[in-house]
Amino acid sequence: MSVAARGSILPGSTLHGRAALRRCAVTRAPLAAWLAALGLACAGAPPAAQSPPAQSPPAPAPPTSVSPPATPGPPERRADLASEAPPEGPLGPHWRERHDALLRASGRSSAQLVLLGGSLADGWHGSRAFQKQWRERKPLNLALPGDQTQQLLWRVEHGALDGLSPRLVVLAAGTENLAQGFTPAQTARGVDALLEQLGERLPGSAVLLLGLLPAGQSPADPLRAASDATNRELGALASAARVTFADVGGVFLEPDGSLTPGMLNDDGEPTPLGYEALTISVSLLAQRLLEQPAR
Repeated sequence: MSVAARGSILPGSTLHGRAALRRCAVTRAPLAAWLAALGLACAGAPPAAQSPPAQSPPAPAPPTSVSPPATPGPPERRADLASEAPPEGPLGPHWRERHDALLRASGRSSAQLVLLGGSLADGWHGSRAFQKQWRERKPLNLALPGDQTQQLLWRVEHGALDGLSPRLVVLAAGTENLAQGFTPAQTARGVDALLEQLGERLPGSAVLLLGLLPAGQSPADPLRAASDATNRELGALASAARVTFADVGGVFLEPDGSLTPGMLNDDGEPTPLGYEALTISVSLLAQRLLEQPAR
């Protein structure tokens, strides 16, 4: 029987085919491609290596949501930057006129005592107790109702102190800032800016910094806590600036910390009795500063 009749090998070169089969068990994988070309296959031989199937590109990542930029909060309120009075202030559109009138006030150059501040200082200057105590010192009133530290700085920068050489400047500022929502720290920064201006413009004058009067009816009132905290800040500023600080709030209080009846009105400003108590409480201190040699 012929080899072709057995059907073991397809027609072709039998010698080369048998030699290939003998080597197949030893070196199957390297000959796989050659055997495939002859139409032969080794028993159990691994198939020829094939290229991996092409892979589809990865699906694009979903777009990342971008949060809009955070909206910046309102700028910090600054009590230490000069600005004119707002139109809704106590003097309204007449504030600038009042400032200009103070620049032309008679007796500016001869004043030994100057009051600078807001409503408290303005009312104090007009009180009977103040005039009786210090009339001979030719006091000059540079206070305007409702002025915060920003307005005082503006007026100082626009001539309020020009041409003056007083022996004593009494500064009463900050109450209006607290009333308009400034914090004790912000208020103190405004007062500090005023002290710096006084030191630069009136270097030969003594400065008496008046503490804020007690606010609120009781020690538990948040307004009282704010005024007390501000006074602590002002006391530290006065020490650093070498000015005299007078915390006079105690004369308006009862032993339990409540307000003494009849000393302050509903707006927190002294009554005639309150101004008299204020004058008495600082008179000796102010007199000493007025009599000391010029710096």
